[in-house]
Amino acid sequence: MSNTIFGRTKAILKHATSTIFEKKIGKHDDEEQWIIQIPSSKVDPKFAIKAFNEKYENEAIKNDSYRNHKNLLSEFPMSNGSKYYTKQKLKLGIVSCEQFFETYEPVAKSMRITEQNYQAVSDEIDVLLIAFDLENLPQEWKGLASSKSDSVRKKLIKLIKHFTAKSKKVMYYALDDTELFKRLDTVFAEVDAVFTMQLKSSENFKSEKYHENVHVLKTSINPLLHNPIGTRLHKYKDKAALYEYWEPNDSKRINTLTTYINGAVSAENEIVIYDTKLNDHQGYVYPEEYQKSLAPPVSEKYKYAYLKFFQTIFLYNENKEKFYHYNQDLHACMALGNTLISNYHSDIHNCFQSVYNAYSEFEIKEILSKYSENDVYENQMAGVRTVFKKDTIFDRFAEMCSHIGLNAPVQQRRIAVITKEKTDHIVTMFNAQTYPHKELLIEAEFTEAKKSQFDLVAFLHDDYQYGEFYLEDLVNGFKYTFCDYITMDSYLGNKGIEHQYVSEMKDKYVTVFWASSFKASTLLKLKQNTAIANGYSIDPFEVEEKCLTALPEQANYKFTVIIPIYNNGLFLLNKCMQSLKRSSMFHEMEILLIDDGSTDQFTPKIIKRLTRQYPNVSSFFFHDGGSGSASRPRNKGIELMTTDYVAYLDPDNEAVCDGYFKLYYEMVSQDVDLVVGNIYRVSDREMRLNYVHAAKNVNDKKDLIEGDTKRILVDSGFKVASIQALLVKKSMITENKIEMVEGAAGEDSLFFEELVTYSKTIKLVNEDIHIYYAEVEGSVVNTVTSRFFYRYMLVQQPRINFLQQHGLLEAYAEKRFEAYFEKWILEKLKLVKQEEALESVKLTVEIWNYYKEYVNIKSSVVARFDELCKLKEYDKIVDEYVQS
Repeated sequence: MSNTIFGRTKAILKHATSTIFEKKIGKHDDEEQWIIQIPSSKVDPKFAIKAFNEKYENEAIKNDSYRNHKNLLSEFPMSNGSKYYTKQKLKLGIVSCEQFFETYEPVAKSMRITEQNYQAVSDEIDVLLIAFDLENLPQEWKGLASSKSDSVRKKLIKLIKHFTAKSKKVMYYALDDTELFKRLDTVFAEVDAVFTMQLKSSENFKSEKYHENVHVLKTSINPLLHNPIGTRLHKYKDKAALYEYWEPNDSKRINTLTTYINGAVSAENEIVIYDTKLNDHQGYVYPEEYQKSLAPPVSEKYKYAYLKFFQTIFLYNENKEKFYHYNQDLHACMALGNTLISNYHSDIHNCFQSVYNAYSEFEIKEILSKYSENDVYENQMAGVRTVFKKDTIFDRFAEMCSHIGLNAPVQQRRIAVITKEKTDHIVTMFNAQTYPHKELLIEAEFTEAKKSQFDLVAFLHDDYQYGEFYLEDLVNGFKYTFCDYITMDSYLGNKGIEHQYVSEMKDKYVTVFWASSFKASTLLKLKQNTAIANGYSIDPFEVEEKCLTALPEQANYKFTVIIPIYNNGLFLLNKCMQSLKRSSMFHEMEILLIDDGSTDQFTPKIIKRLTRQYPNVSSFFFHDGGSGSASRPRNKGIELMTTDYVAYLDPDNEAVCDGYFKLYYEMVSQDVDLVVGNIYRVSDREMRLNYVHAAKNVNDKKDLIEGDTKRILVDSGFKVASIQALLVKKSMITENKIEMVEGAAGEDSLFFEELVTYSKTIKLVNEDIHIYYAEVEGSVVNTVTSRFFYRYMLVQQPRINFLQQHGLLEAYAEKRFEAYFEKWILEKLKLVKQEEALESVKLTVEIWNYYKEYVNIKSSVVARFDELCKLKEYDKIVDEYVQS
């Protein structure tokens, strides 16, 4: 008990929720007004803070919101500790601001180190952690990054050397994303490891030789402060919070924030703007038309209590690339149980798929208005699940220690799962659980001695259908509470308490118990509706009544969406399927999930989950470890589909703008063979790939192409559209025996060229149909191998055959191939590692040889390559064309 996370948390949170407001006696019926931090007077004269606050207070008093918010916050539940996590036995000294200390204090036996106490307490410390935001330093360390004086740096170095002289490990954690760290080179030389929040800083540390032991360490959550406790109590369903400042000279920020605000308003959501720099900016206030949505700023320290009230939170990222950190509030806001909408950042897309991308005002409106309440709630809980998996302070501290040679792993809690009988249904559900540290037992095996081998105990009932995240979600409850059991008070359609403390356990078959708090015999005999103190109830998801096997209904679906899948289950669940559910035709589309042999074990679970949840979703599995491309699952989808029209969507992309409805409408109203739209490419640079514009330019500006459709290929320079931005008749594929080349890359371009050539009529729709999330520039370095060129080589012979059959080879060689070869193939060759270079060059030569006799070379780069090819000077090609 003494080593658990309990101590000061309750007092800290009580302080947080009772001091957000300042008390002031008002004139309205002797009511106490609760004012939020009276701002500084240093503001733009055009925007009077005092008048703004008075107006805001008066309006709030009229609506009784002061009394209401005060009562809600004073009664708001808080964490009572953490049963799951234990403090590390290490004695940790922390040199930082008070807020960071309070965040990281629970990870170990922690003590705040200052200039005044460090000599007296150094013998009590095993590890010293220095963590600073150089732009917001505590008073004691002001001037640490000064360009005028190094006196504060010398003071810190003296402190560090005092600890290292006693063989204490010292770590530095850079909490800012500026380049001020370059002034701390003498400090870094004295520590054992340096951590930074962004990859760019890490690379700078290494390139400038400030330190060799440098690692990227993202921000994290303290489960005692950042959690979903009480998140369902007072949720404003149609309110969104924007916690950002306005910068009139930053057009990207202005455009993004404007998109957020207008998108929320168009969805009939009230948006509340917390201008984080309203107090200290001079002239940097929101435009007049947005000032009606402004609320006085809340202290940074206490804002999370407020944010739980909102359904949606908008987050802004200064940069999109993985080299820079994303919004530092993201982890905390996910833990609160909010819907999050953000502008694109590569790490958010890759790691936090439940965060929606603010692609446009229209799409924000769709996100805020198209989902059911359950869909919204389930997405919010997916965020909670994600952040509690590996983004807590305990995970980060364990990572830090591993880089300085200390063993301080996060404890993995084992769970005994008890059932009366190991039926096929029980075993299948147990094996599908995402929580890894589990063992299935029958009741007769569960003795007191057996229980002592586990930290947690759960029971499964054969009449229930447990979702894949059932155990994981319940176990997470112990991470942010010090309760003896975590349960579902709401389940199977019965409304109850959600994300709040409970004193009654309704059903042990929807509960996880802390093993040491109960005797084995007591747990086995527990009945329904038993009064047990110190419990917590989570959300009602992941448990349903057992589905009886029945023949599927014969639905009259309008078209089919084929989704090829390989090891990307979270993208499928939280990106692709979420985007399809926003479509007005979701229930009218047949969705085929074709797994190409996923090897990660998780993805097949998600596919089976979606097949179970949605009657219009069906699946097929290959079991051979994968074919190497999306062609095989797409071809299989054509075999299995039951409708007359087909669309394609990859699991890591999103359908937008209700594009499928627009494609389908044109298909049936115009009776054409093929309907094509545009795509929006998102990475560190965003762009619209406007195929429609290019095609209309060579079709007399008309959006209907008839007759000799292959002329569009020739006249446009063989420009292709994404096959995920089209709807095509199935008969076009089957009657012309079109198949995608399996195992190849670039096969989708050939497929599109074939569709255009065989179509008699094509309709162009000038809408974005899907978002294509491309790799960030530079990130392909580790993925471009000789296999990349082998896969592109595989598609060339089928392409040659097709082009020759239709008399297009010369035109393709003249108008397309040389530019494609130089700008795509040879550019990728630059990125190959030396050990793969010679094999990659030989494959590149094979690609060139298919077309060399047809190409009238114009590029000096390609001419030189051809010259070296003729001489078979492959080593020289490596020297001249491979940069690594």
